[in-house]
Amino acid sequence: MAVSSGILWATLWGHSLLSNVLPLAQDKNDYEVTGIVGGIPERNERATRFILDIESIRLPQVNSASSAELNDEDQTGVDRDEKDIPHLNVPSLKRLQLNWYGPVDLEAGQRWRFTVRLRSPGGFANPGGFDYRLWLLREGISATGYVRNPAQAQLIEVTRRYPIDRFRRSIRNMILNIESDESDTSLSNTAKHLLVALTIGDKKGLSGQVWQKFRVTGTIHLLVISGLHIGMAAAVGMFIGSLLGRCLALAGFNCTRIQVGAVIALAFAAVYALLAGFSLPTQRALIMLFVFLAAILWKRSLRPWPAFIWAITIQALVDPLAALSAGFCLSYGAVAVFIWYFSSHPRVSWAARLNAHWRP
Repeated sequence: MAVSSGILWATLWGHSLLSNVLPLAQDKNDYEVTGIVGGIPERNERATRFILDIESIRLPQVNSASSAELNDEDQTGVDRDEKDIPHLNVPSLKRLQLNWYGPVDLEAGQRWRFTVRLRSPGGFANPGGFDYRLWLLREGISATGYVRNPAQAQLIEVTRRYPIDRFRRSIRNMILNIESDESDTSLSNTAKHLLVALTIGDKKGLSGQVWQKFRVTGTIHLLVISGLHIGMAAAVGMFIGSLLGRCLALAGFNCTRIQVGAVIALAFAAVYALLAGFSLPTQRALIMLFVFLAAILWKRSLRPWPAFIWAITIQALVDPLAALSAGFCLSYGAVAVFIWYFSSHPRVSWAARLNAHWRP
């Protein structure tokens, strides 16, 4: 029953994602879209890459008549004899990854209207290589493309949406604008981008040489905000919460320091995960931490294997495609090995081991 339910849920999840992907038959066509910028736009020397959440999509002018916006009734504004032409159908898209060539100042929450040329999500099918199409699908990106005629783009307004992304960008700009007295400018810039990566999980500013050094030294996992960083944030929250819990208990509140510490620890971990963009590694770490802290709050005895199964189940419900990533197998595989080892080898203090060693 559980296996059948899991297969059904994964099938429905995959169908909902694929239903919003740009069909191959409409690849490399132009559309006029209105949407809101999300995430942190990535700048380079040539272009700015950003995410656009679509609010409306329409066809460009057809036969000297402007097309109408797509609505729930699929009224495209095109004549019925023209509507049957495949390239005139308006696709149902939700999220785009676009490039804006030329200078532009984009930030989360801006509502834009412009014409884009879209392509269906795709990537190289090299065995063992990075599956770019799967990554786009997991991120919910319906199509990729670029902005055509940037001079004609219209900034409609700046909304209050995506406050977390705007806060993350403000932190990034604050770190990058820190004045440094270092004589080596490149070293100073690298240190700033490393701090940005550790703070908000934005690793786009790190050069290939920096990544190569971390690969050679085997410390690349330090830049990927996951279990280590979430655990450190939770430990700080547990310490502060325990002190607060003691004060509340002395004041007469019906709570224990462990319960208050668990709540504060989960809050600290969740806030740090949001600052890091709530990526897949942070999701896994936060789910594992939630299972452990929930058992503390509900005063339930926590056994390792049931907790492990609960964590995998919640992860599969949140994102079924996570099971196809290498990080999922490595993370949960490592935890499974730790549980197996420490379950079969109970912890013994160093004093007891020393006593057993010297016992005649």
